Amino acid sequence: MRRFFLVFFLIVPFYANAGGPTSSFSGDSLHKYYVELYYLYDTGLAIHQEFDTSDLSQLKACSSKYGYISTRAKTLIGIANRLNHPNKSELISTGWAALGCVKCTTDVSVCEPIPATLEKVKQELLAARKK
Repeated sequence: MRRFFLVFFLIVPFYANAGGPTSSFSGDSLHKYYVELYYLYDTGLAIHQEFDTSDLSQLKACSSKYGYISTRAKTLIGIANRLNHPNKSELISTGWAALGCVKCTTDVSVCEPIPATLEKVKQELLAARKK
């Protein structure tokens, strides 16, 4: 009888949450995407202006100073993937460009597609605010 209760109390909580919430990641929004993309773009430009990545010592210094930033860029890709947006694929590809932009080993040309998407998202946010 004890085993029955033990198994019952171990298994039932998993089935109670099996359906999951109806809207996961409710904090993800186009505004959050815009803010993170702007931050990553700005940081990426700073990385490429501050360090000469052809020098190994500067590359190591860049990696130690900005190594954490790739996690934020990967989070941006996740945010873009969860958004319900007509241009979702463009947002995701720009997220990948932001990941490349903040890496110390890439060229600054990787950052080029980001400003266009920033401007589009900004215009959408302004239009939504006026409504």
